[in-house]
Amino acid sequence: MIVKHQKQALANIIVFFNEIIVSQMPVCNQLFSCGMVIVVHFYSLLFGIIKSYYRLHKKSISKRKVFIFLGDDLMAFAHYKRRNAASIKKLGPGEYLVTEDGTPRGMFMGTNAGNVEIPTYDSTETAVTIRQYHAAAADAVVADADGIHAAVTDTGEEQTITTDITDPAIPRNITATAGGTAADIGAIQVVITGTNYDDEEITETLPAFTVNTAGIVSGSKAFKTVTEIVIPAHDGTGATTAIGWGDVLGLPWLLARKTNLYKQTFLNNVAESTEPTVTVSASAIESNTIDLNSALNGTAVDSYFFVDL
Repeated sequence: MIVKHQKQALANIIVFFNEIIVSQMPVCNQLFSCGMVIVVHFYSLLFGIIKSYYRLHKKSISKRKVFIFLGDDLMAFAHYKRRNAASIKKLGPGEYLVTEDGTPRGMFMGTNAGNVEIPTYDSTETAVTIRQYHAAAADAVVADADGIHAAVTDTGEEQTITTDITDPAIPRNITATAGGTAADIGAIQVVITGTNYDDEEITETLPAFTVNTAGIVSGSKAFKTVTEIVIPAHDGTGATTAIGWGDVLGLPWLLARKTNLYKQTFLNNVAESTEPTVTVSASAIESNTIDLNSALNGTAVDSYFFVDL
């Protein structure tokens, strides 16, 4: 059992939990299949824990909240100024939403190994949960300069390509590579059309090539599919243009702010020592991306984020 609490007098806690246990008896019976005898034991054990903590720390405990976690199941009581007891909704294994009068107040995740508390919220704020972004090893392959379409030789005219296109395994950013005769390479901008994580049509104009210079340019949007590639004419027919994917991975959530957990991004189950570059957008899902400091190498990617419920 884990008890999390902040500053409140021992006497007030005992009175508070006495009120809670009496008022929440039906919840107790439902969650733990317990009768009066089990509740009495629970009350006695709770009293002992609080008493021991109080003696050890010699400090008061806050009136704001007290949370009780029991193994895989969770019973949480939020103590506000009005002394309202929060209700619990189970969202999934070890994952619970705390509400008060139907309003989300906090998100809790619990396991036998321990529990993580995300503090309760004021009524003007939004409850959140922790979500895992996972890219399987087979999908997190190395960047491929011509993975989407092999190099196309310039014809002196704009070319629109809709065939022989290979989509990335998961949403990723798009790259274009200029090659062939360097003197024929123009400062053109390739236009990509396709779909995003939500299967909505999107378009992106890639950065311009550098005149007379072979090289690669990268887009910033995450494409799930590519349906059309428009390549303007270069300065000469000796230039070529290949289309591929980069190391930027698309996230499946609309994020208003960067909420990735510090030091919680992994490549092949090894924590990245340098934080990834995360780009967010509350309105365009294709602009929510993560770019690890390490180059992708065909091993699994995992990263953890706070996401609004």
